[in-house]
Amino acid sequence: MTTSEMIESMIDATLGEEAGVREKHTMREALRGLVRLAKAEGLMENGLLESECLMNRLMAMAA
Repeated sequence: MTTSEMIESMIDATLGEEAGVREKHTMREALRGLVRLAKAEGLMENGLLESECLMNRLMAMAA
């Protein structure tokens, strides 16, 4: 299952299929932001992101 498929599955399970377009969009973007942040944190923990400045830029892009 891809990240996008997992996000859609979580949206359907959380909001239901009757949720509005805006509500689903808001949830989708929030989940995508969490995925981006988790990926950046994982890279940082593994020593692949050394610069705090770079991490701050990645977090700003996720917001």
